[in-house]
Amino acid sequence: MSEFTFRENADQLHCLQCSLGMAIQAVTGEDLDFYSLEQITDFIPGLESWPFAAFLALASRGLHVVDVERFNAKLFVQDARAALMQQAGDESVVSRVFEVSDIPRQVSIVRRCMDSPLIRFVERIPSIDDMIQALANKAKLIVNINVRVLRGVEGYAGHLVFVHGYSDGPFEVEDPGPPPHAGLRIDHEAFDRAWRSPTEGMANYIAISKEELDLTIT
Repeated sequence: MSEFTFRENADQLHCLQCSLGMAIQAVTGEDLDFYSLEQITDFIPGLESWPFAAFLALASRGLHVVDVERFNAKLFVQDARAALMQQAGDESVVSRVFEVSDIPRQVSIVRRCMDSPLIRFVERIPSIDDMIQALANKAKLIVNINVRVLRGVEGYAGHLVFVHGYSDGPFEVEDPGPPPHAGLRIDHEAFDRAWRSPTEGMANYIAISKEELDLTIT
């Protein structure tokens, strides 16, 4: 299963929902409407969308989820601020996260994720080869990038895209926008620059698969 309908993010608030909708449809064929995607991602207007509720929704469908990033889930449920500082290394960034997020709610959701046999947190900075291996194993990926780097603009804007294939040159990427870009082909070097911006530690991906993934590359 790999067919999906491109989803456009019209308001800058739903890149997670759009990317998740494409990923679920590509893996299972299930075509979720926009309201359903808001519900399973625990979307709350005015607050940051975190991916962890989506992990639970994916696991409830019998799918395997692997989150690969410099994120210490065990520390997060014990001391969320310490975990985010370890990841971001910037007090202003962490303070901003607390301002736009319901952290106690996310702690509760992460704790439930840790109890699921279908959800794994792999705490490391991934490589491009990591992503290629996951795609070769028929996983579909949701990836956070600095979209401004891709567009040749100064600054940082975190943005989720759907990555569903690759070749010797480009990754096959669906960018829900705005502005939306369907069927992008982004070469590995350009993708890597956007993926690791503003620091190497920002690189991450979420792998979604029907089968358990063996991710051995570091």
